[in-house]
Amino acid sequence: MYSENKFAYTFDDTKADYGDTYYRVKVVLSNGKFYYSGTVKLKQGGNNWTMNIFPNPAVSNTILNITTAKAENIDVTIYNISGSKVYQQSKYVPAGIHSLIIPSEHYAPGMYYVVAKTLSGSFTKSFLKN
Repeated sequence: MYSENKFAYTFDDTKADYGDTYYRVKVVLSNGKFYYSGTVKLKQGGNNWTMNIFPNPAVSNTILNITTAKAENIDVTIYNISGSKVYQQSKYVPAGIHSLIIPSEHYAPGMYYVVAKTLSGSFTKSFLKN
């Protein structure tokens, strides 16, 4: 049985990627027995922006709603299910809410992947084209 003493642990993860990272502590007792703490989820690096896609499934245009906490250069690339690039645009957006309209009416029906990148992180989301 382990002691009810409480301990504080600190750790700087300098190699954590952007996005969600999961951590837990392994405690090894002097008798060799061990146990694990509960798992906690932390958002590392914290993207300063979010992206949503609608409508999904898309019929004609696909709209990317981008919300930024600070001014960012955003690179948006769309790939089809085969990995071929079908769209690319770089755009400067000031802080706030922005809509980027992607003319997707000529895309073949199927699944597409949107990769949006900034210096502070990246998002990959998918949409279906009917």
